[in-house]
Amino acid sequence: MIVLKFFNPMGAGTWYIAEGSEQEDGDWLFFGYCDLGIPNCAEWGYVSLSELVSVKLPLGLGIERDIYFQPKTLSL
Repeated sequence: MIVLKFFNPMGAGTWYIAEGSEQEDGDWLFFGYCDLGIPNCAEWGYVSLSELVSVKLPLGLGIERDIYFQPKTLSL
C-alpha cells in the first residue's frame, strides 16, 4: 500500500512511500519506490524527508508532496 507521494514539479522524479518512521532527531525515514524518469532504474529503497527537502530546483521550487494523492496499491 502506498500512503504518500512526492514529486518533482519541474520534471521527472516521483517517490511513492509505503511506510515511514520518525527518527530520534525528528527527521522521517521513508521506505518506498523511487522513479527518477528512467524506468529500468526505478527501485525500492529508503529516503529521508530531509533529503527530499534539501533538493533545490530552479525558480525556488523543491520536491513537493502530492496533497491530492489517495492511498492505493501501486501497480508496477
